[in-house]
Amino acid sequence: MKYVLVVFDGMADDPARVPGGKTPIMLARADNLREMAAKGAVGIAKTTPGGMTPGSDVTNMGILGYAPEKYYKGRGAIEAAALGIPMEGSDVAYRTNLVSVKDGVMQDSSAGHISNEEAYRLIDALNGRFACESFRFYPGVSYRHIMILKNGSMDTEFHAPYKFVGEPLEKHMPRGAFSELFARLIRESAELLEEHPVNQKRKAEGKLPANRIWFWAPGMKAELAPFEKRFGKSGAVIAGVDLIKGLGRLAGLSVPDVEGATGYTDTSYENKAAEAVKALRDHDFVWVHVEAPDEAGHERDLTGKTKAIEAIDGVIVKRLREYLESRGEEYRMLLMPDHPTPVSTGSHNAEPVPFVLYDSRKDTGNKTEYSEAGARTSNVYLDNASKLMDILLENDAF
Repeated sequence: MKYVLVVFDGMADDPARVPGGKTPIMLARADNLREMAAKGAVGIAKTTPGGMTPGSDVTNMGILGYAPEKYYKGRGAIEAAALGIPMEGSDVAYRTNLVSVKDGVMQDSSAGHISNEEAYRLIDALNGRFACESFRFYPGVSYRHIMILKNGSMDTEFHAPYKFVGEPLEKHMPRGAFSELFARLIRESAELLEEHPVNQKRKAEGKLPANRIWFWAPGMKAELAPFEKRFGKSGAVIAGVDLIKGLGRLAGLSVPDVEGATGYTDTSYENKAAEAVKALRDHDFVWVHVEAPDEAGHERDLTGKTKAIEAIDGVIVKRLREYLESRGEEYRMLLMPDHPTPVSTGSHNAEPVPFVLYDSRKDTGNKTEYSEAGARTSNVYLDNASKLMDILLENDAF
């Protein structure tokens, strides 16, 4: 028996605020999703516990079966785990974006999705200028990096950089513990990065420069019980973003590198599918995470989000089904977003999300449509998504 979780990051949307009430889920040609919904169960689940922020860190931790209200200690440390960065109990990890700034205004929170090679050179330069016994920068993927501060604090107020694009940085500087350090590093990074050969070349090519750093989303080391010990199944995660890889590593899952997995809309769906198939040969459970719908949602791109859903369905889900069925494997597959990222706002929200649970051994004759509105008519509602993993793995039922 094989068990598969496919997370379409940010796939859910707001039917009341899209043209004709047609969300990307409804617009997408997603034959596998629809067929599996018709033969399986459609339900709705609350992925963001009350009082918590609807970030992919919180929601994916819950979907993986670890209640975030119990285990969550901040996002930065999860991404640090993905990079294999050692952390001591008093260390705090801070997400560190390379961003584009013009005339003091946040121009782009991802520095035009700078390449890994370019970003690593800039991180090296930052360490050369600023790193000391107390803190150091570590390279991640594209614009996403980490700073570790020894004896740091969780009592600093940060602003997510994508939320104030078009606004002055000075209005959104960190406040609270160590805020003077963070503000100084942000300001002093300008001179170093602006004149760096990487950015001189990017500007000559008409690309956005990565000419500032921006800190946010601190986290302390989280302790998760190993997935295999907790659920009795060996597992792997296929992902392109450090956050998800970090959750996988913290849970003791196998985390293979996937060539061409970018965490953006240009990710290699084919390579993710191939790695997922490979992982299924050696493991009971495989979790495939795709960031693309979320990125399109942040960009308020209805067409891009729809196409991302179609690609996940038509490449990854299709390939997984074909592989399992060609081998005569019985399997259960859970397909869902982790949170909504409506194109109308470009931001996450905490609304419950629709899911499909399919079991190859059954045909339920389900009549509930797989969509945001359709799932709300279902009699299956979970007030805590951390119950889903036990349900998928047949340790529990609805």
